[in-house]
Amino acid sequence: MFSWLRLGGVTLVAGVLAGCSTFADIEAGLADLRGKPIDAAVYQLGYPTNKITISGENVYTWSNQNSGSYTMPQNNIGYGYAGTIPFSYNYTTYQTQSYDYYCIITIVTDEKDVIIKAGYEGNIGGCTRYSRRLAPKG
Repeated sequence: MFSWLRLGGVTLVAGVLAGCSTFADIEAGLADLRGKPIDAAVYQLGYPTNKITISGENVYTWSNQNSGSYTMPQNNIGYGYAGTIPFSYNYTTYQTQSYDYYCIITIVTDEKDVIIKAGYEGNIGGCTRYSRRLAPKG
């Protein structure tokens, strides 16, 4: 089930890619939406990826997921001997790194479609898109 707490999993690469976007922007933006009609959220976040109704409340979700891998060069120094003379040399190896960026924004509205709850989970690599949209303007 949806957790109202944000999950960890922030990686250095995600932090670099995220620039100035932060979880604080998401938290502040979602807090600002409480009490407003769902149209305000749609205006900022775009159309939701899903909507369900539970006990008269509408639950809207926006989700984003991207995973894959990339190769990083690793510079190394080797040492050896040419006869009795020591020497060093540089060489490069490659290491594959994987990533899984995701974010889920959940907004709950009452029967009049006024926002009563909002939360998110994910990591900064996945949430950057929403963080930028919810960041204060100006």
